[in-house]
Amino acid sequence: MNIIKPSFTIENIDGEQILQNIEKYGRICYKSESKITSTSAKVFIANLIRNGHESVLEHEKVTVVIVCDRGVSHEIVRHRIGSYSQECVSGETKVRKNLTIKALYNREVHGTPQDKTHNRTISLRSVNKNGTIIPNKFNSVFYAGKKKVYKVITKLGYELKCTANHRFLTNTGDYIKLKSLVVGSKVMVNGRPCLLSISDKSLKHEYIKNCLSTEEISNKYSAPQSTVRRRLKSLGVFVKRLNDKNKEKYNKNHTDKSFEKMRRTIKNQYKNGRIVWNKDIKEYENESVKKQANSLRLNHHNNGFGKENSCWNGGPKGHVEAQQIKAAIKFCELCRSKKNLEVHHKDGNEENNLEENLIKVCCSCHNLLHHGWHIGIKAIADKITSIEYVGKEDVYDIEMKTPFHNYVANGFITHNSTRYVNYNKREIEVIEPLFFEENMFKYGIWKKAMEACESAYNELIRKGSTPQEARSVLPNSLKTEIAVTYNLREWRHFFKLRTSKKAHPQMREITIPMLKQFKTLIPIVFDDINSD
Repeated sequence: MNIIKPSFTIENIDGEQILQNIEKYGRICYKSESKITSTSAKVFIANLIRNGHESVLEHEKVTVVIVCDRGVSHEIVRHRIGSYSQECVSGETKVRKNLTIKALYNREVHGTPQDKTHNRTISLRSVNKNGTIIPNKFNSVFYAGKKKVYKVITKLGYELKCTANHRFLTNTGDYIKLKSLVVGSKVMVNGRPCLLSISDKSLKHEYIKNCLSTEEISNKYSAPQSTVRRRLKSLGVFVKRLNDKNKEKYNKNHTDKSFEKMRRTIKNQYKNGRIVWNKDIKEYENESVKKQANSLRLNHHNNGFGKENSCWNGGPKGHVEAQQIKAAIKFCELCRSKKNLEVHHKDGNEENNLEENLIKVCCSCHNLLHHGWHIGIKAIADKITSIEYVGKEDVYDIEMKTPFHNYVANGFITHNSTRYVNYNKREIEVIEPLFFEENMFKYGIWKKAMEACESAYNELIRKGSTPQEARSVLPNSLKTEIAVTYNLREWRHFFKLRTSKKAHPQMREITIPMLKQFKTLIPIVFDDINSD
């Protein structure tokens, strides 16, 4: 358990520029733009506040990231004229095949009654604790303002634009913020679908009890034979050539038995003196034999090798050439599998066999590269290849229904707006309450209670509870991080309420030093608020 103090960080702001902007907007109301000077802003804004004309302050906003306990964060979000966010994605993010999160939000907020009803009935995608992609409903979708966003690209080609605080499911099972991930980090994405729609038990029955071959099973269930073989291998029951009705088709050369059968057949055909029509006839004796001989000289493979052969067409092309170029690679470059390897052309042009356009992959990854994320049913690990800042954009987030607090965004398994962290894999962080600092006896009681909560949480995890189920025993002192954005008028209202002597002591512990910083960064606007 890690005990920490509450804190806050005010996003970079230019106080003087904010004052100038407010004056410009305010003087439009009074038609007095001509009176703007380099020093007129402070006097003008002081008069606005004194006369109660604070609506002009709503044109400017400030964001603060606050680290506090859950009790304080619950009080903060009661101020409804503001934006609260821990993680958000760009509006163009797809949450279904042809549906973006922005369109989902517009239907919810600005749509017709039919649109809102449809939002209640559609399913998005979540991942369960077994890593399987499942349908899941959502509680709400909300707009979180305009924020700095970064584009994340993976080796499989997935792309997502999101804020630095957005959490991704990683291969360790934790949801990690983008700002803590780097190029090379592995995140979970929506995998390819299973093409064989049959249970493992039924597949075993068909193969072992019904003695069907892999070819017969693939025909019966309309699935590729390679998929059937992979499933049987994963179940540990696959035996090469088991149940095959014509085992000879797998042999380049005949077995001794089949070879003798072939010889007997040929001998029987000529038993009564039948001979081939051109037996012992020389080419100069027969025009047909002459043509046949000339054709063999020109076209038969033994008239030379490589470029010396009359059939030479410039060497291997397409996938044959691609396989030769990547022959030295003995594993899938995406998942490291060594089975069922193929070569994928990144640009889709099979004639473009430049080495940088080729990637050696297993059959599963190859199928994934040729299909959209929306068809996957399994979460798989993918490596981040690029994280790039792209500017400020409108961002949105979704609150999914319990118990699966995540959703699939552009193929990424991402955390939704309801906190979901597996504390069993790291220390629980709690906020130290200031009112116990001077009383060691009370502080000791509080600390023991926190340790007991942590112990109960870990025990529930060990007994098989999911993190979201187990966190119900975590204390109110649990550390929470929240980004808060208000316009200046709402910040004035916030400070008047939350710095007063009637406010909770832990709230005042944060808001009083925050107000002092606001007074320094943005003069005049907050000078009349007294926190004593």
